[in-house]
Amino acid sequence: MAHEQGHVVYKHSLKNAIKTTISGAMAAYFVGDVSALANGLGAFMINGHYSREHEREADKYALDRLHTLNIDTKPTAKLFEELQKLEGEKKGEKGNDIFATHPDTSERIKLFRDGK
Repeated sequence: MAHEQGHVVYKHSLKNAIKTTISGAMAAYFVGDVSALANGLGAFMINGHYSREHEREADKYALDRLHTLNIDTKPTAKLFEELQKLEGEKKGEKGNDIFATHPDTSERIKLFRDGK
């Protein structure tokens, strides 16, 4: 819940809407109005990095919130470990998926396991 609260506090939805609109307009300008698909794909690829950064920011907010409330962060790390198993990832393996919207699960596990 604290992670989602972080998205609200940092206004990630508004920021994404603005960036998507701007990048879509730029794509339309440079490639012409070829199709909405081309514009949408360009915007998605440009904003993928921002999405991962927003997720990191929300994770950090959640971590800070848990510390403020004196809640142990290790159960959150355990949750991500279980999700990682479901994803079929190998521990410590970094993903290189340019379409990923979230940080690598291993990175998130480390954040909450280390608590900093």
